[in-house]
Amino acid sequence: PTWKDRIIGDYKYGRFCTPRWNPWKNTDDQDPLPFYGRDASLAWLVAAVLGFQHSLAVVAGTIIPGVLIGQLDPSGDAGPYLVSYA
Repeated sequence: PTWKDRIIGDYKYGRFCTPRWNPWKNTDDQDPLPFYGRDASLAWLVAAVLGFQHSLAVVAGTIIPGVLIGQLDPSGDAGPYLVSYA
């Protein structure tokens, strides 16, 4: 493969950032989302985009439960403690 294939690849990058559900578009003409196997060779840009998306999900999944549980405390003192504990 060429360097362009290794760095950029020939992916539809708009599919990474746009929602799949669109009420104004016919779903029959949409391409299925790509599936990347365990040992698939990814372009560097695809790996960076998917890695950034994963890191955002990890941060949100760590902080949001502490915020939501902390809001159940009527005094409001538990929220910052639960977030810092996470």
